[in-house]
Amino acid sequence: MNFLDDLFYPLRLLENKRILLLVSGSIAVYKSLELVRLLFKSGANIQVAMSEDAKKFVTPLSFEALSHHEVLHANNEKWYYNHNHALYHNHIACATNSDLLIFAPLSANSLAKIAYGIADNVVSATFLACNTPKILAPSMNTNMLNAPSTQSNLKRLKEFGYTLLETQNALLACDTKGNGAMAEVLEILFKATQTLLKDTYFENREVIVIGGASVEKIDSVRTISNLSSGIQASALALALYFKGAKVTFISSSFPTPLPKEITSIQVSNTKSYENALNNVSLHPYCQKPLLFNLAAISDYVPKTTFNHKLKKSELGKTLNIECVQNTDLLASIDSKKFVKIGFKAEDNKERAIENAKNLLKPSQNHGKDCSMVALNLIKDKRPFGSLENELILFTHHKTQNISSTNKLEASFKILDFIKDNAL
Repeated sequence: MNFLDDLFYPLRLLENKRILLLVSGSIAVYKSLELVRLLFKSGANIQVAMSEDAKKFVTPLSFEALSHHEVLHANNEKWYYNHNHALYHNHIACATNSDLLIFAPLSANSLAKIAYGIADNVVSATFLACNTPKILAPSMNTNMLNAPSTQSNLKRLKEFGYTLLETQNALLACDTKGNGAMAEVLEILFKATQTLLKDTYFENREVIVIGGASVEKIDSVRTISNLSSGIQASALALALYFKGAKVTFISSSFPTPLPKEITSIQVSNTKSYENALNNVSLHPYCQKPLLFNLAAISDYVPKTTFNHKLKKSELGKTLNIECVQNTDLLASIDSKKFVKIGFKAEDNKERAIENAKNLLKPSQNHGKDCSMVALNLIKDKRPFGSLENELILFTHHKTQNISSTNKLEASFKILDFIKDNAL
């Protein structure tokens, strides 16, 4: 599976969004070419502005080939009006016609300028003239990053309300390893998508997504598990992040790339799922968190486990494993603490809807106190690990069908259903 090609790009989440990319002088300029490619394939309309120092690393032609727009730089600003009586191609026009500004890479010099409103070149002037949300991706030598003046400038820019992406530890252009490398382009793409798609209904709401398949040990090499891929859970965690939620993702598998801002917790057996859930730090006075349980937890686990590999010579011709009923993770979660949203996979269509609706019942009626249930009917054309899903969503009062679609798109439809039903 290629996450971007198979799940992300087909949705064109940034369709017709106007993104202004500012590029300053840094060896990381070459990464910004890849960023433009990703943004363009996501549907965005990208205008690039380059400083003269940036042009020493990469020519404007490279950005023009990928963005399909003329790059703004010091030698091509135009101040006449076009046929629509709008300013044609200069720092004011570019700043005005944007939904989001990304400054990547942001050098130490440019960082200092924008922190104090200095507008002595095309890039810094464009930044100052732009009133849209701003994402900054610094890139510089470790000593320059750690300099008191740079740290003061970073703090100042945060106080202005700009989004600052953390630099990375990596091998730098000066041939030393340290902090200062620009954030990965996928991280910038994720943050840009969140900035443009966030929804006040989900923004800053605490959310826990539980996914993957539990893995229960038989011995040191053998396990009992199932075929759950974790793709739907991962896609849902990402959709929630794009909507602005504070996401904790507990899973045994992470099949798609995820933003660093998602708290990802690796687990394996049922006990580790329980421990991870119990240790999640929540704010007690905030709105009740949403909890999505997509995890395929084993119904039965070995009664006895072995710390060594069981040998065929010891076992003989048969391996008999006595299993006992496992903890029901979803049922054990307190509905007073969470808005519980259960996911159920069924292959028996006749009983599937009844079994799914049973999750909505209170625990005293042998239910699981869920506020909503998503039913996944397993079919041969959509086996485990498929990139598509077909779901039926239930609350106590409403039902909605989601026809077969890409799992990321299905995730957004689930969130629309939650918002419409004010869960």
